[in-house]
Amino acid sequence: MLRFCFAAVVAALSLSASAQGIADHIDQLMTAYHETGQFDGAVLVASGDEIVYEKGFGEADRSWHVPNTPETRFRIGSVTKQFTAALVLQLAEASELDLNAPITRYLPDYPAAQGRVTVHQLLSHTGGIPEHLGQPDFPDMMRDPITPLAFLDVFSGRPLDFEPGSAFRYSNSGYVLLGAIIEQVTGQTYADALRTRLLEPLGLTDTVYQTNEAVLDRMASGYDRTTTGVQHAPYIDTSIPYAAGMMVSTVHDLHQWTRALHAAAPFQNAEMLVTMTTPVLNDYAYGIGNSLIPVGSGAVRSIGHNGGIPGFTSMLMYFPETEQTIAIISNTGDSVGDIARNLAVTLHGGEATMPTRPVEAVLAEIIEADGVDAAIARYREMRVAGGAFDEDQLNTVGYQLLQAGDIPGAIRVFTLNVEMYPQASNPYDSLGEAYFNARDPENASANYLRSLELDPTNDNARAMLGRIGVAVPETQAITVPTETLDAYVGRYALAPTFVVEITRDGETLYGQPTGQPRVELAPVSETRFRVIGGDAQVSFARDGDGPASALTLHQNGRNQRGDRVD
Repeated sequence: MLRFCFAAVVAALSLSASAQGIADHIDQLMTAYHETGQFDGAVLVASGDEIVYEKGFGEADRSWHVPNTPETRFRIGSVTKQFTAALVLQLAEASELDLNAPITRYLPDYPAAQGRVTVHQLLSHTGGIPEHLGQPDFPDMMRDPITPLAFLDVFSGRPLDFEPGSAFRYSNSGYVLLGAIIEQVTGQTYADALRTRLLEPLGLTDTVYQTNEAVLDRMASGYDRTTTGVQHAPYIDTSIPYAAGMMVSTVHDLHQWTRALHAAAPFQNAEMLVTMTTPVLNDYAYGIGNSLIPVGSGAVRSIGHNGGIPGFTSMLMYFPETEQTIAIISNTGDSVGDIARNLAVTLHGGEATMPTRPVEAVLAEIIEADGVDAAIARYREMRVAGGAFDEDQLNTVGYQLLQAGDIPGAIRVFTLNVEMYPQASNPYDSLGEAYFNARDPENASANYLRSLELDPTNDNARAMLGRIGVAVPETQAITVPTETLDAYVGRYALAPTFVVEITRDGETLYGQPTGQPRVELAPVSETRFRVIGGDAQVSFARDGDGPASALTLHQNGRNQRGDRVD
Protein backbone atom coordinates (compact mmCIF):
# COMPACT_ATOMS: atom_id res chain seq x y z
CA MET A 1 0.00 0.00 0.00
CA LEU A 2 2.83 2.41 0.84
CA ARG A 3 4.48 1.74 -2.50
CA PHE A 4 1.27 2.63 -4.32
CA CYS A 5 0.85 5.91 -2.42
CA PHE A 6 4.41 6.88 -3.23
CA ALA A 7 3.79 6.29 -6.94
CA ALA A 8 0.66 8.44 -6.81
CA VAL A 9 2.63 11.33 -5.30
CA VAL A 10 5.29 11.05 -7.98
CA ALA A 11 2.61 11.01 -10.67
CA ALA A 12 0.97 14.11 -9.25
CA LEU A 13 4.29 15.93 -9.14
CA SER A 14 5.04 14.99 -12.74
CA LEU A 15 1.86 16.68 -13.90
CA SER A 16 3.05 19.98 -12.49
CA ALA A 17 5.91 20.00 -14.98
CA SER A 18 5.30 21.73 -18.28
CA ALA A 19 3.46 19.68 -20.88
CA GLN A 20 6.03 20.82 -23.41
CA GLY A 21 8.85 19.41 -21.29
CA ILE A 22 7.13 16.05 -21.09
CA ALA A 23 6.40 16.15 -24.82
CA ASP A 24 10.07 16.81 -25.55
CA HIS A 25 11.14 13.82 -23.46
CA ILE A 26 8.57 11.59 -25.16
CA ASP A 27 9.64 12.77 -28.60
CA GLN A 28 13.29 11.98 -27.85
CA LEU A 29 12.29 8.52 -26.68
CA MET A 30 10.00 7.73 -29.60
CA THR A 31 12.47 9.09 -32.14
CA ALA A 32 15.13 6.82 -30.65
CA TYR A 33 12.85 3.79 -30.95
CA HIS A 34 12.11 4.66 -34.57
CA GLU A 35 15.70 5.40 -35.55
CA THR A 36 16.94 2.15 -33.98
CA GLY A 37 14.44 0.20 -36.07
CA GLN A 38 12.12 -0.71 -33.21
CA PHE A 39 8.98 1.31 -33.94
CA ASP A 40 6.87 2.37 -36.89
CA GLY A 41 3.30 3.43 -36.23
CA ALA A 42 1.54 6.11 -34.20
CA VAL A 43 1.57 7.15 -30.55
CA LEU A 44 -0.58 9.45 -28.44
CA VAL A 45 -0.09 10.49 -24.82
CA ALA A 46 -2.77 12.51 -23.03
CA SER A 47 -3.51 13.99 -19.64
CA GLY A 48 -7.27 14.04 -19.25
CA ASP A 49 -8.71 15.51 -22.44
CA GLU A 50 -5.46 17.34 -23.26
CA ILE A 51 -3.22 15.66 -25.82
CA VAL A 52 0.33 16.00 -24.53
CA TYR A 53 2.00 14.27 -27.48
CA GLU A 54 0.92 12.71 -30.78
CA LYS A 55 2.99 11.66 -33.75
CA GLY A 56 3.32 9.12 -36.53
CA PHE A 57 6.55 7.32 -37.41
CA GLY A 58 7.51 5.41 -40.53
CA GLU A 59 5.17 4.50 -43.36
CA ALA A 60 1.60 3.28 -43.47
CA ASP A 61 2.19 1.93 -46.99
CA ARG A 62 5.77 1.20 -48.00
CA SER A 63 4.95 0.65 -51.66
CA TRP A 64 3.58 4.19 -52.06
CA HIS A 65 5.61 5.74 -49.22
CA VAL A 66 2.53 7.01 -47.40
CA PRO A 67 3.57 8.22 -43.92
CA ASN A 68 1.98 7.14 -40.66
CA THR A 69 0.15 9.93 -38.81
CA PRO A 70 -2.02 10.12 -35.68
CA GLU A 71 -5.01 9.84 -38.07
CA THR A 72 -3.79 6.58 -39.64
CA ARG A 73 -6.01 3.57 -39.05
CA PHE A 74 -4.46 0.36 -37.76
CA ARG A 75 -5.69 -3.05 -36.70
CA ILE A 76 -5.73 -3.12 -32.90
CA GLY A 77 -5.91 -6.86 -32.19
CA SER A 78 -7.00 -7.79 -28.67
CA VAL A 79 -7.70 -4.20 -27.63
CA THR A 80 -10.97 -5.20 -29.34
CA LYS A 81 -11.86 -7.29 -26.29
CA GLN A 82 -12.77 -4.29 -24.12
CA PHE A 83 -15.29 -3.19 -26.77
CA THR A 84 -16.79 -6.69 -26.82
CA ALA A 85 -16.97 -6.68 -23.01
CA ALA A 86 -18.70 -3.28 -23.01
CA LEU A 87 -21.31 -4.58 -25.48
CA VAL A 88 -22.02 -7.57 -23.25
CA LEU A 89 -22.38 -5.34 -20.19
CA GLN A 90 -24.78 -3.06 -22.06
CA LEU A 91 -26.96 -6.08 -22.76
CA ALA A 92 -26.72 -7.18 -19.14
CA GLU A 93 -27.66 -3.69 -17.96
CA ALA A 94 -30.75 -3.81 -20.20
CA SER A 95 -31.65 -7.26 -18.76
CA GLU A 96 -31.26 -8.82 -22.20
CA LEU A 97 -28.46 -11.05 -20.96
CA ASP A 98 -27.50 -12.61 -17.61
CA LEU A 99 -23.79 -12.60 -16.77
CA ASN A 100 -24.21 -15.73 -14.67
CA ALA A 101 -26.09 -17.66 -17.34
CA PRO A 102 -24.35 -20.53 -19.16
CA ILE A 103 -23.42 -20.47 -22.83
CA THR A 104 -26.24 -22.88 -23.65
CA ARG A 105 -28.92 -20.36 -22.62
CA TYR A 106 -28.00 -18.28 -25.67
CA LEU A 107 -26.49 -21.00 -27.89
CA PRO A 108 -28.71 -24.02 -27.06
CA ASP A 109 -26.99 -26.35 -29.53
CA TYR A 110 -23.54 -25.75 -28.07
CA PRO A 111 -21.92 -28.92 -26.62
CA ALA A 112 -22.89 -29.37 -22.98
CA ALA A 113 -19.37 -30.12 -21.72
CA GLN A 114 -18.31 -26.54 -22.49
CA GLY A 115 -21.82 -25.10 -22.48
CA ARG A 116 -21.97 -24.82 -18.69
CA VAL A 117 -19.33 -22.07 -18.75
CA THR A 118 -20.97 -18.75 -17.86
CA VAL A 119 -20.83 -15.40 -19.65
CA HIS A 120 -18.99 -14.00 -16.64
CA GLN A 121 -16.33 -16.69 -17.01
CA LEU A 122 -15.96 -16.02 -20.74
CA LEU A 123 -15.43 -12.31 -20.07
CA SER A 124 -12.79 -12.96 -17.39
CA HIS A 125 -10.97 -15.89 -19.08
CA THR A 126 -11.87 -18.16 -16.16
CA GLY A 127 -14.06 -20.64 -18.05
CA GLY A 128 -11.36 -23.00 -19.32
CA ILE A 129 -12.43 -22.67 -22.97
CA PRO A 130 -9.49 -24.10 -24.99
CA GLU A 131 -7.49 -21.68 -27.12
CA HIS A 132 -7.81 -22.21 -30.88
CA LEU A 133 -4.65 -20.28 -31.80
CA GLY A 134 -2.40 -23.13 -30.67
CA GLN A 135 -4.06 -25.80 -32.77
CA PRO A 136 -1.69 -27.43 -35.32
CA ASP A 137 -3.91 -26.54 -38.28
CA PHE A 138 -4.37 -22.88 -37.33
CA PRO A 139 -1.73 -21.53 -39.80
CA ASP A 140 -3.82 -23.03 -42.63
CA MET A 141 -7.17 -22.16 -41.09
CA MET A 142 -6.32 -18.48 -40.62
CA ARG A 143 -6.42 -17.80 -44.37
CA ASP A 144 -9.99 -18.98 -44.99
CA PRO A 145 -13.27 -17.17 -44.24
CA ILE A 146 -15.60 -18.78 -41.72
CA THR A 147 -18.92 -17.86 -40.12
CA PRO A 148 -19.07 -17.28 -36.34
CA LEU A 149 -21.19 -20.38 -35.68
CA ALA A 150 -18.97 -22.56 -37.87
CA PHE A 151 -15.95 -21.17 -36.03
CA LEU A 152 -17.30 -22.56 -32.77
CA ASP A 153 -16.89 -26.08 -34.16
CA VAL A 154 -13.12 -25.54 -34.23
CA PHE A 155 -12.84 -25.75 -30.44
CA SER A 156 -16.27 -26.65 -28.98
CA GLY A 157 -15.64 -30.40 -29.00
CA ARG A 158 -12.43 -30.23 -26.99
CA PRO A 159 -12.34 -30.76 -23.21
CA LEU A 160 -12.17 -27.73 -20.94
CA ASP A 161 -8.69 -26.73 -19.80
CA PHE A 162 -9.86 -26.65 -16.16
CA GLU A 163 -12.98 -26.59 -14.01
CA PRO A 164 -14.83 -23.33 -14.80
CA GLY A 165 -14.08 -20.60 -12.27
CA SER A 166 -11.09 -22.38 -10.74
CA ALA A 167 -8.28 -20.72 -12.71
CA PHE A 168 -7.36 -18.12 -15.33
CA ARG A 169 -6.16 -18.86 -18.85
CA TYR A 170 -6.34 -16.33 -21.65
CA SER A 171 -8.69 -17.57 -24.36
CA ASN A 172 -9.42 -15.87 -27.67
CA SER A 173 -11.93 -18.68 -28.22
CA GLY A 174 -13.94 -17.37 -25.28
CA TYR A 175 -14.33 -14.00 -26.98
CA VAL A 176 -15.35 -15.66 -30.24
CA LEU A 177 -18.13 -17.21 -28.18
CA LEU A 178 -19.07 -13.81 -26.76
CA GLY A 179 -19.37 -12.43 -30.30
CA ALA A 180 -21.72 -15.26 -31.23
CA ILE A 181 -23.78 -14.64 -28.07
CA ILE A 182 -24.02 -10.91 -28.89
CA GLU A 183 -25.35 -11.78 -32.36
CA GLN A 184 -27.86 -14.24 -30.94
CA VAL A 185 -29.19 -11.82 -28.28
CA THR A 186 -29.33 -8.66 -30.45
CA GLY A 187 -30.35 -10.19 -33.77
CA GLN A 188 -27.57 -8.09 -35.33
CA THR A 189 -24.19 -9.02 -36.69
CA TYR A 190 -21.36 -8.30 -34.28
CA ALA A 191 -20.19 -5.48 -36.57
CA ASP A 192 -23.64 -3.83 -36.62
CA ALA A 193 -24.11 -4.20 -32.86
CA LEU A 194 -20.71 -2.63 -32.30
CA ARG A 195 -21.45 0.26 -34.67
CA THR A 196 -24.97 1.11 -33.52
CA ARG A 197 -24.56 0.52 -29.78
CA LEU A 198 -21.04 1.82 -29.13
CA LEU A 199 -19.16 3.47 -31.95
CA GLU A 200 -21.79 5.84 -33.35
CA PRO A 201 -23.22 6.93 -29.96
CA LEU A 202 -19.70 7.72 -28.73
CA GLY A 203 -18.63 9.50 -31.92
CA LEU A 204 -15.81 7.07 -32.71
CA THR A 205 -15.86 7.78 -36.43
CA ASP A 206 -12.46 6.23 -37.22
CA THR A 207 -13.12 2.98 -35.38
CA VAL A 208 -14.73 0.06 -37.20
CA TYR A 209 -14.96 -3.70 -37.28
CA GLN A 210 -12.98 -4.65 -40.38
CA THR A 211 -14.40 -7.04 -42.96
CA ASN A 212 -12.82 -8.48 -46.10
CA GLU A 213 -15.04 -6.33 -48.32
CA ALA A 214 -14.55 -2.94 -46.65
CA VAL A 215 -12.31 -0.33 -48.29
CA LEU A 216 -11.02 1.89 -45.47
CA ASP A 217 -9.39 5.23 -46.06
CA ARG A 218 -6.14 6.01 -44.21
CA MET A 219 -5.65 2.30 -43.49
CA ALA A 220 -2.11 1.10 -42.78
CA SER A 221 -0.66 -2.09 -44.21
CA GLY A 222 0.90 -4.58 -41.78
CA TYR A 223 4.54 -5.65 -41.96
CA ASP A 224 6.98 -7.88 -40.06
CA ARG A 225 10.57 -6.88 -39.38
CA THR A 226 13.57 -8.90 -40.50
CA THR A 227 17.21 -8.20 -39.66
CA THR A 228 17.59 -6.37 -42.98
CA GLY A 229 14.24 -4.58 -43.34
CA VAL A 230 10.57 -5.50 -43.42
CA GLN A 231 8.31 -7.92 -45.26
CA HIS A 232 4.56 -8.20 -45.66
CA ALA A 233 2.89 -9.86 -42.68
CA PRO A 234 1.13 -13.21 -43.20
CA TYR A 235 -2.45 -12.95 -44.43
CA ILE A 236 -5.26 -13.55 -41.95
CA ASP A 237 -8.91 -13.55 -42.95
CA THR A 238 -10.91 -10.95 -41.05
CA SER A 239 -13.44 -13.56 -39.88
CA ILE A 240 -10.79 -15.31 -37.78
CA PRO A 241 -9.99 -12.69 -35.09
CA TYR A 242 -13.70 -11.70 -35.02
CA ALA A 243 -14.91 -10.33 -31.66
CA ALA A 244 -11.56 -11.22 -30.07
CA GLY A 245 -9.44 -8.92 -32.23
CA MET A 246 -10.64 -7.60 -35.62
CA MET A 247 -11.26 -3.92 -34.92
CA VAL A 248 -9.52 -1.00 -36.59
CA SER A 249 -8.89 2.36 -34.95
CA THR A 250 -6.62 5.38 -34.61
CA VAL A 251 -4.68 6.58 -31.56
CA HIS A 252 -7.07 9.58 -31.48
CA ASP A 253 -10.15 7.37 -31.32
CA LEU A 254 -8.56 5.10 -28.72
CA HIS A 255 -7.99 8.14 -26.51
CA GLN A 256 -11.57 9.25 -27.06
CA TRP A 257 -12.82 5.75 -26.28
CA THR A 258 -10.76 5.63 -23.09
CA ARG A 259 -12.17 8.95 -21.88
CA ALA A 260 -15.72 7.79 -22.65
CA LEU A 261 -15.28 4.36 -21.07
CA HIS A 262 -13.85 5.68 -17.82
CA ALA A 263 -16.65 8.23 -17.61
CA ALA A 264 -19.04 5.24 -17.87
CA ALA A 265 -20.51 6.77 -21.05
CA PRO A 266 -21.37 3.38 -22.64
CA PHE A 267 -23.62 2.55 -19.68
CA GLN A 268 -26.71 3.90 -17.96
CA ASN A 269 -25.24 3.21 -14.52
CA ALA A 270 -21.65 3.91 -13.48
CA GLU A 271 -21.67 0.65 -11.50
CA MET A 272 -21.29 -1.20 -14.79
CA LEU A 273 -17.87 0.44 -15.25
CA VAL A 274 -16.89 -0.81 -11.80
CA THR A 275 -18.02 -4.29 -12.79
CA MET A 276 -16.05 -4.14 -16.04
CA THR A 277 -12.79 -2.93 -14.48
CA THR A 278 -12.73 -4.92 -11.21
CA PRO A 279 -10.27 -7.84 -11.51
CA VAL A 280 -11.83 -11.28 -11.25
CA LEU A 281 -8.67 -13.36 -11.09
CA ASN A 282 -5.00 -12.54 -11.54
CA ASP A 283 -5.43 -8.84 -12.40
CA TYR A 284 -7.87 -9.44 -15.27
CA ALA A 285 -11.36 -7.95 -15.29
CA TYR A 286 -13.75 -8.01 -18.27
CA GLY A 287 -11.79 -7.58 -21.50
CA ILE A 288 -9.24 -5.41 -19.72
CA GLY A 289 -6.39 -5.72 -17.24
CA ASN A 290 -6.19 -3.83 -13.95
CA SER A 291 -2.92 -4.04 -12.04
CA LEU A 292 -0.10 -2.21 -10.32
CA ILE A 293 2.89 -1.84 -12.63
CA PRO A 294 6.44 -1.03 -11.53
CA VAL A 295 7.54 2.56 -12.15
CA GLY A 296 10.96 3.36 -10.72
CA SER A 297 11.01 2.47 -7.03
CA GLY A 298 7.22 2.50 -6.75
CA ALA A 299 4.16 1.26 -8.58
CA VAL A 300 1.16 2.84 -10.27
CA ARG A 301 -2.24 1.44 -11.20
CA SER A 302 -2.81 0.84 -14.88
CA ILE A 303 -6.01 -0.28 -16.63
CA GLY A 304 -5.58 -1.45 -20.19
CA HIS A 305 -4.82 -4.14 -22.73
CA ASN A 306 -2.33 -4.97 -25.44
CA GLY A 307 -3.05 -6.38 -28.87
CA GLY A 308 -1.30 -8.42 -31.52
CA ILE A 309 -2.40 -9.53 -34.97
CA PRO A 310 -0.16 -10.30 -37.99
CA GLY A 311 1.67 -7.08 -38.87
CA PHE A 312 0.25 -5.00 -36.01
CA THR A 313 0.77 -4.59 -32.27
CA SER A 314 -0.97 -2.21 -29.91
CA MET A 315 -1.10 -1.03 -26.31
CA LEU A 316 -3.80 1.07 -24.66
CA MET A 317 -3.15 2.11 -21.05
CA TYR A 318 -5.08 4.34 -18.65
CA PHE A 319 -3.84 5.58 -15.28
CA PRO A 320 -6.97 6.33 -13.22
CA GLU A 321 -5.26 8.35 -10.45
CA THR A 322 -3.93 10.90 -12.95
CA GLU A 323 -6.36 10.33 -15.85
CA GLN A 324 -3.45 9.84 -18.24
CA THR A 325 -3.70 7.74 -21.40
CA ILE A 326 -1.06 6.05 -23.55
CA ALA A 327 -2.11 4.71 -26.96
CA ILE A 328 0.49 3.02 -29.18
CA ILE A 329 -0.08 1.11 -32.41
CA SER A 330 2.64 -0.34 -34.63
CA ASN A 331 2.28 -1.61 -38.19
CA THR A 332 5.62 -3.41 -38.17
CA GLY A 333 4.78 -5.89 -35.40
CA ASP A 334 7.05 -4.13 -32.92
CA SER A 335 7.24 -4.98 -29.22
CA VAL A 336 5.25 -2.00 -27.97
CA GLY A 337 5.25 -3.23 -24.35
CA ASP A 338 8.76 -1.92 -23.69
CA ILE A 339 7.85 1.39 -25.33
CA ALA A 340 4.72 1.75 -23.20
CA ARG A 341 6.66 0.95 -20.04
CA ASN A 342 9.19 3.66 -20.83
CA LEU A 343 6.41 6.15 -21.60
CA ALA A 344 4.77 5.30 -18.27
CA VAL A 345 8.07 5.93 -16.48
CA THR A 346 8.39 9.30 -18.23
CA LEU A 347 4.84 10.32 -17.32
CA HIS A 348 5.36 9.43 -13.68
CA GLY A 349 8.52 11.38 -13.07
CA GLY A 350 11.09 8.70 -13.82
CA GLU A 351 13.93 8.48 -16.29
CA ALA A 352 13.24 6.27 -19.28
CA THR A 353 15.83 3.88 -20.64
CA MET A 354 16.82 5.02 -24.12
CA PRO A 355 16.71 2.20 -26.67
CA THR A 356 19.73 1.00 -28.60
CA ARG A 357 19.81 -0.82 -31.89
CA PRO A 358 19.13 -4.55 -31.61
CA VAL A 359 22.26 -6.66 -31.77
CA GLU A 360 20.95 -8.67 -34.72
CA ALA A 361 20.24 -5.49 -36.73
CA VAL A 362 23.77 -4.17 -36.09
CA LEU A 363 25.30 -7.45 -37.22
CA ALA A 364 23.09 -7.70 -40.31
CA GLU A 365 24.18 -4.23 -41.40
CA ILE A 366 27.86 -5.12 -40.95
CA ILE A 367 27.40 -8.34 -42.92
CA GLU A 368 25.81 -6.37 -45.74
CA ALA A 369 28.69 -3.88 -45.83
CA ASP A 370 31.78 -5.85 -44.79
CA GLY A 371 30.95 -9.53 -44.57
CA VAL A 372 30.42 -12.21 -41.94
CA ASP A 373 33.92 -12.12 -40.46
CA ALA A 374 33.62 -8.40 -39.71
CA ALA A 375 30.27 -9.00 -38.02
CA ILE A 376 31.73 -11.77 -35.86
CA ALA A 377 34.61 -9.52 -34.83
CA ARG A 378 32.17 -6.74 -33.94
CA TYR A 379 30.04 -9.14 -31.89
CA ARG A 380 33.07 -10.17 -29.84
CA GLU A 381 33.84 -6.50 -29.17
CA MET A 382 30.26 -5.90 -28.06
CA ARG A 383 30.41 -8.83 -25.65
CA VAL A 384 33.58 -7.45 -24.07
CA ALA A 385 31.93 -4.02 -23.69
CA GLY A 386 29.01 -5.59 -21.81
CA GLY A 387 25.26 -5.49 -22.22
CA ALA A 388 22.31 -7.88 -22.48
CA PHE A 389 22.84 -10.81 -24.83
CA ASP A 390 20.99 -14.03 -25.54
CA GLU A 391 21.28 -16.96 -27.93
CA ASP A 392 18.44 -15.77 -30.17
CA GLN A 393 20.39 -12.78 -31.45
CA LEU A 394 23.03 -14.80 -33.32
CA ASN A 395 20.42 -17.43 -34.16
CA THR A 396 18.35 -14.80 -35.99
CA VAL A 397 21.39 -13.62 -37.96
CA GLY A 398 22.39 -17.17 -38.83
CA TYR A 399 18.97 -18.02 -40.22
CA GLN A 400 18.93 -14.82 -42.23
CA LEU A 401 22.14 -16.01 -43.90
CA LEU A 402 20.78 -19.53 -44.32
CA GLN A 403 17.62 -18.26 -46.01
CA ALA A 404 19.73 -16.06 -48.28
CA GLY A 405 21.70 -19.11 -49.42
CA ASP A 406 24.95 -18.22 -47.63
CA ILE A 407 25.44 -21.59 -45.95
CA PRO A 408 29.15 -21.09 -45.08
CA GLY A 409 28.31 -17.75 -43.46
CA ALA A 410 25.45 -19.30 -41.50
CA ILE A 411 27.76 -22.07 -40.27
CA ARG A 412 30.27 -19.49 -38.98
CA VAL A 413 27.58 -17.53 -37.14
CA PHE A 414 25.93 -20.63 -35.65
CA THR A 415 29.38 -21.90 -34.60
CA LEU A 416 29.94 -18.62 -32.76
CA ASN A 417 26.57 -19.05 -31.05
CA VAL A 418 27.57 -22.53 -29.88
CA GLU A 419 30.82 -21.08 -28.54
CA MET A 420 28.92 -18.36 -26.64
CA TYR A 421 26.19 -20.67 -25.32
CA PRO A 422 27.73 -24.14 -25.01
CA GLN A 423 24.99 -25.32 -22.61
CA ALA A 424 22.06 -24.17 -24.77
CA SER A 425 20.35 -26.74 -26.98
CA ASN A 426 18.98 -24.57 -29.78
CA PRO A 427 22.33 -23.23 -31.13
CA TYR A 428 23.47 -26.81 -31.76
CA ASP A 429 20.15 -27.59 -33.48
CA SER A 430 20.59 -24.58 -35.77
CA LEU A 431 24.21 -25.48 -36.54
CA GLY A 432 23.09 -29.02 -37.30
CA GLU A 433 20.55 -27.66 -39.78
CA ALA A 434 23.22 -25.56 -41.51
CA TYR A 435 25.53 -28.56 -41.85
CA PHE A 436 22.60 -30.64 -43.12
CA ASN A 437 22.02 -28.03 -45.82
CA ALA A 438 25.75 -28.15 -46.59
CA ARG A 439 25.38 -31.93 -47.16
CA ASP A 440 27.72 -32.69 -44.26
CA PRO A 441 25.88 -35.46 -42.36
CA GLU A 442 28.77 -36.13 -39.97
CA ASN A 443 28.82 -32.61 -38.52
CA ALA A 444 25.04 -32.31 -38.78
CA SER A 445 24.48 -35.45 -36.69
CA ALA A 446 27.13 -34.45 -34.13
CA ASN A 447 25.34 -31.16 -33.48
CA TYR A 448 21.86 -32.68 -33.47
CA LEU A 449 23.06 -35.26 -30.94
CA ARG A 450 24.48 -32.55 -28.69
CA SER A 451 21.24 -30.54 -29.00
CA LEU A 452 19.21 -33.60 -28.02
CA GLU A 453 21.55 -34.32 -25.13
CA LEU A 454 20.92 -30.81 -23.79
CA ASP A 455 17.18 -30.89 -24.51
CA PRO A 456 15.69 -34.40 -24.56
CA THR A 457 12.35 -32.90 -25.68
CA ASN A 458 13.80 -31.59 -28.96
CA ASP A 459 11.67 -33.58 -31.40
CA ASN A 460 13.17 -31.73 -34.38
CA ALA A 461 16.67 -33.00 -33.58
CA ARG A 462 15.30 -36.51 -33.07
CA ALA A 463 13.52 -36.39 -36.45
CA MET A 464 16.57 -35.01 -38.28
CA LEU A 465 18.80 -37.71 -36.83
CA GLY A 466 16.30 -40.23 -38.16
CA ARG A 467 16.53 -38.68 -41.62
CA ILE A 468 20.33 -38.86 -41.46
CA GLY A 469 20.15 -42.49 -40.27
CA VAL A 470 21.73 -42.04 -36.86
CA ALA A 471 20.44 -43.97 -33.83
CA VAL A 472 19.21 -41.75 -31.00
CA PRO A 473 20.79 -42.61 -27.63
CA GLU A 474 19.18 -42.21 -24.23
CA THR A 475 19.79 -38.79 -22.69
CA GLN A 476 20.05 -37.71 -19.08
CA ALA A 477 18.17 -34.94 -17.35
CA ILE A 478 19.93 -31.58 -16.95
CA THR A 479 20.76 -30.22 -13.51
CA VAL A 480 21.34 -26.48 -13.06
CA PRO A 481 23.27 -25.36 -9.94
CA THR A 482 21.11 -23.62 -7.33
CA GLU A 483 23.33 -20.54 -7.43
CA THR A 484 22.57 -20.21 -11.14
CA LEU A 485 18.85 -20.66 -10.50
CA ASP A 486 19.02 -17.94 -7.85
CA ALA A 487 20.48 -15.57 -10.46
CA TYR A 488 17.26 -15.97 -12.46
CA VAL A 489 14.87 -15.33 -9.55
CA GLY A 490 13.13 -11.97 -9.97
CA ARG A 491 10.43 -10.10 -11.86
CA TYR A 492 10.63 -9.35 -15.60
CA ALA A 493 8.32 -6.90 -17.40
CA LEU A 494 7.45 -8.13 -20.90
CA ALA A 495 4.86 -5.34 -21.11
CA PRO A 496 3.61 -2.70 -18.68
CA THR A 497 0.74 -4.93 -17.63
CA PHE A 498 2.49 -8.29 -18.12
CA VAL A 499 5.18 -9.27 -15.63
CA VAL A 500 6.70 -12.74 -15.25
CA GLU A 501 7.81 -13.56 -11.71
CA ILE A 502 10.49 -16.24 -11.41
CA THR A 503 10.83 -18.11 -8.12
CA ARG A 504 12.80 -21.11 -6.87
CA ASP A 505 11.53 -23.93 -4.68
CA GLY A 506 14.30 -26.37 -3.86
CA GLU A 507 15.99 -27.43 -7.09
CA THR A 508 13.08 -26.31 -9.28
CA LEU A 509 12.43 -22.98 -10.99
CA TYR A 510 8.89 -21.65 -11.41
CA GLY A 511 7.38 -18.86 -13.50
CA GLN A 512 4.13 -16.99 -12.93
CA PRO A 513 2.98 -14.47 -15.56
CA THR A 514 0.49 -11.77 -14.65
CA GLY A 515 -3.00 -13.21 -14.58
CA GLN A 516 -1.87 -16.83 -14.92
CA PRO A 517 -1.10 -19.72 -12.56
CA ARG A 518 2.43 -20.66 -11.54
CA VAL A 519 4.11 -23.16 -13.87
CA GLU A 520 7.15 -25.35 -13.46
CA LEU A 521 10.19 -24.63 -15.62
CA ALA A 522 12.40 -27.56 -16.65
CA PRO A 523 15.94 -26.84 -17.85
CA VAL A 524 16.88 -27.64 -21.42
CA SER A 525 20.20 -25.89 -20.89
CA GLU A 526 21.76 -23.77 -18.17
CA THR A 527 20.11 -20.65 -19.61
CA ARG A 528 16.94 -21.96 -21.23
CA PHE A 529 13.89 -23.65 -19.69
CA ARG A 530 10.73 -25.20 -21.08
CA VAL A 531 7.29 -24.65 -19.58
CA ILE A 532 5.91 -27.92 -18.21
CA GLY A 533 2.48 -28.53 -19.70
CA GLY A 534 2.86 -25.75 -22.28
CA ASP A 535 4.37 -25.01 -25.67
CA ALA A 536 6.66 -22.18 -24.54
CA GLN A 537 10.23 -21.75 -23.33
CA VAL A 538 12.05 -18.97 -21.49
CA SER A 539 15.72 -18.02 -21.63
CA PHE A 540 17.75 -15.72 -19.41
CA ALA A 541 20.42 -13.16 -20.31
CA ARG A 542 23.21 -12.48 -17.80
CA ASP A 543 26.00 -9.92 -17.82
CA GLY A 544 28.84 -11.84 -16.23
CA ASP A 545 28.14 -13.71 -13.00
CA GLY A 546 25.50 -11.32 -11.67
CA PRO A 547 21.73 -11.68 -11.65
CA ALA A 548 19.96 -12.13 -14.97
CA SER A 549 19.22 -8.79 -16.64
CA ALA A 550 16.42 -10.00 -18.91
CA LEU A 551 14.10 -12.89 -19.72
CA THR A 552 12.90 -13.85 -23.20
CA LEU A 553 9.66 -15.74 -23.74
CA HIS A 554 9.77 -18.04 -26.78
CA GLN A 555 6.31 -19.01 -27.98
CA ASN A 556 4.49 -19.50 -31.29
CA GLY A 557 7.61 -18.57 -33.24
CA ARG A 558 7.98 -15.21 -31.48
CA ASN A 559 10.54 -14.01 -28.95
CA GLN A 560 9.31 -11.46 -26.40
CA ARG A 561 11.98 -9.90 -24.21
CA GLY A 562 11.39 -8.46 -20.74
CA ASP A 563 13.93 -6.58 -18.60
CA ARG A 564 14.35 -7.27 -14.89
CA VAL A 565 12.29 -4.76 -12.89
CA ASP A 566 13.18 -5.56 -9.29
